[in-house]
Amino acid sequence: MDYNTSRGPLKIPEYGRYLQNYVQYIKILPTREERTQAALSLMQTMAILNPQPKDNPEYRRKIWDQLIILADYDLDVEPVFPFPNKEERDKKPESVPYTSATFQKRHYGKFVEEMAKKIKDYNTEEQETLILLLANTMKKSYLVWNKNSVDDITILVDLQELAGPEVQIPLTLTLSNVKDVANKIKQTQNQNNKLKQKKKNKKR
Repeated sequence: MDYNTSRGPLKIPEYGRYLQNYVQYIKILPTREERTQAALSLMQTMAILNPQPKDNPEYRRKIWDQLIILADYDLDVEPVFPFPNKEERDKKPESVPYTSATFQKRHYGKFVEEMAKKIKDYNTEEQETLILLLANTMKKSYLVWNKNSVDDITILVDLQELAGPEVQIPLTLTLSNVKDVANKIKQTQNQNNKLKQKKKNKKR
């Protein structure tokens, strides 16, 4: 029997093996005219299997490129579009540069840590506003990651550590109520879930 494990890999899995085999059959048709007609007919079938808005100017080009890929870039027909470049398609994308810096308090995020270090660059009044803003942001982040209540003093001590000795963080500050913060987090998560569900429903 002919098992999948003994077959070659599918070049474009969503089209299946029968369509991929038919592309190989087109390649052995005796005349270029026959091969061209068969290729155009197959493109119509591919369009049905891969439905997209037909007014998309790149739609037929995409189907053509996929046909050539299925043919291993070797198909002697009248070209509908220029042949896709195999080297360009197989070229690996460049690595995305990620920062290798270490963080003192990873659960607060890079932005909070960087802003904490800049507190010293502001005047006294601006520092007070920034400290309160950052402390409340840190409290929200803490609750997102830890799912537990947290004392204000814990957040303020952490902020002092991030800001450094040049800044004095008032340990008597009163931050946002834990329940209020937790409710806001829950509301945001519910809104995000609803948006995701709407997107899924649209795709169906």
